[in-house]
Order: sequence, then C-alpha cells, then structure tokens
Amino acid sequence: MQQINNEKEKTRVLIVGVSFENEDKNNSMSELSSLVDTAGGFVVGKITQNRAKIDVQFYIGSGKVGEIKESVQLEKADLVVFNNQLSGRQIKNLVDAIGVSVIDRNMLILDIFAIRAQSQEGKLQVELAQLNYALPRLIGHGKLMDRQEAAIGTRGPGETKLELDRRVIRRKIIEKKREIEKLSKQREWRRKKRLLSEKNIAIVGYTNAGKSTLMNFLTKAGVEVEDKLFATLDTTTRKIFHDIGKEYTITDTVGFISDLPHEFIKAFKSTLEEAKYADLLLLVVDIASEQILKDIQVVLKVLEELGAASKPAIIVFNKIDCITDCLQIKEKTVQNLRIQDFEQVCISAKTGEGIDNLKQAIIDKLWG
Repeated sequence: MQQINNEKEKTRVLIVGVSFENEDKNNSMSELSSLVDTAGGFVVGKITQNRAKIDVQFYIGSGKVGEIKESVQLEKADLVVFNNQLSGRQIKNLVDAIGVSVIDRNMLILDIFAIRAQSQEGKLQVELAQLNYALPRLIGHGKLMDRQEAAIGTRGPGETKLELDRRVIRRKIIEKKREIEKLSKQREWRRKKRLLSEKNIAIVGYTNAGKSTLMNFLTKAGVEVEDKLFATLDTTTRKIFHDIGKEYTITDTVGFISDLPHEFIKAFKSTLEEAKYADLLLLVVDIASEQILKDIQVVLKVLEELGAASKPAIIVFNKIDCITDCLQIKEKTVQNLRIQDFEQVCISAKTGEGIDNLKQAIIDKLWG
C-alpha cells in the first residue's frame, strides 16, 4: 500500500460508535481509529451514543443522524465509518440522510485485507470474504459509492470493484471457493510433508502484538513490520536450527481481532489452520495493550473455533521494553484469565530481551 504522509491527501473520516447496556467502547473506538489509519484515512471526528436497542432504520438514533450530518459538513468528511455491523438497508438510509459514503467496521477490515494481501491465496481469500459480506448488503451500495474509485471500503485485491449483481456475485463465490480449494490442497500437501519431517510452531496473537517482529528476530525472515493493524496478512514459514542440533519450522499467521465475523474466519480457514496442525503455539501478547485481557480472550476464542484450543502453547508477553511493571501485569493477567497452566515468557522482540528464555522454553516443550 502506498504510504500517504500528507493528511490533506488522506480520506477524511468521521467515526461513529454505538454502545448498549453501558458497555465500554472507548478501547474499541481507539482500535477503529487505528484501523482507519491503517487503511490510509485520517480521523477528523468521533461521535458515540448509548442506546437500549438498535434503531431499525439507521442503527443509531435519528437525532444523532442529524448530528453526524452536521459534523460531516463541518469537518468536510469524505466517509463515515461505524464501529458496528450495519445492514444494507441501514447503510442506504444513512447515505441518503448524510450525503457521503458510509461503511461499517467489517467493511473497513476487508478493505485493509484487500490492500495487504500479497499472495495469490491471500488475494482469493480476501475476495471471497468481500463477496460473502457484500451479497446481503448490495442495497447499501448506492450511487455515491459507485462513483468512487479505489476509495476506502470499495477496494479489492488489485483495487478492482465488486460487480453489484447478485447472480454475478454468487457465481464468483463459487469460482473463488474452487480456486481456494485447489490452493488449499497444495498447502495441505506441503503441510503434511513438513509434519512428517519436522516439528512445527505457529505464531498466533491479536493484530499488532508483535508476531512478525518476533518472527524476524528468530529467523531473519524479513517479514514486513509496521506499527499498524494487520501489517501481515499472508503466512510466512521458515526453518530454525537450534544450537543443540534440533530443528523446527515456524509460521507467522494473520493477526486476530475482536468481533471478527465467522465468514471472515471461514474464508481464511486454510491459512489459519496452520495453528490447528502445529505442534506448539506461540501466543504473542502485547503486554502494553490497554485491553490485554480482551486481546487474549479473542485469540483463545478464535483458536477454539479453529479446533486448536487444546494445542500446547507458550504465552509470549511481548513489548516489555515499553513498560516498567511487566511482571505485575503478567501475574495479574494470568490470574484473571486463569491460564496458569500455560507457560509464560516475557520478551521484547524489538530488543531481544528474554529471547533466549523463549528459545529454551520452545525446546523444552517440543522435546522435553
């Protein structure tokens, strides 16, 4: 993705979040802002509302719709992004009422996937997820979105737009599934070959926890590292030779994120299954994250959906160079989540602190 440093050249985005039953959306809205930044946008304002239930017509209250319209005009926003999942009808109603394009959080994530995917399989997986998500929401794509070329929320791999025809989309879904199935069989063959010859480790964790940085430190793999969400989308596998004569392969996987729809996980199943077939998981955690408990819970939930929750694992508390009380945070986290059965190692994948302890823990787990 081409970096846009000048804020004047970025898409001006107003973000909106709706909370129910006094749930805290502050961290979630902060994450949404980071997602906008990753997609090449610039957040110009934030609007939130607490509601007892969803408004069928606009999702948010009609009074807030007027406030959003005023903010869009005042801030000269190009796009409104909701932190909630919208229906096609709600998107259309909001576009008609506000006068600019509207997308939801999942559409934004798919947009990031589209510009991050590099491999053929990654691009196909993104296209399939986009098609499955777009099909029930075609009514929300009005003339405003049709006019935009390569705008946030409309991009696909290679920056191609989706054909907004149900029959065409259904046919494309079938085609993409067949192509992915073919590539999945090739991946399965390579995976079985690895499983027969050597031990396998999969690095998993919440997005931006430092998985790729750890991968690079351990293997010199040269995986792209950025301080952005979903900096890595395609998997990378490298072989490691340990000093004691042992060798194993290690695979970096796509980061997880909260409230990721099931169809997204399904589309990336062949890639995420690296975790399912690994001999050991390295669950990388950003120890400096303000929502560390939620981050771990999200990862554990996705691993359960993949059938990998019972895999041997080491919880790797990363980024200890960013805080001063890492041991206290680690102990509190372990107690609150009741994950004492997992081995835990504190490291900095940036400076290398604690890496030797991690390497020894890996050897003990695989051959101990």
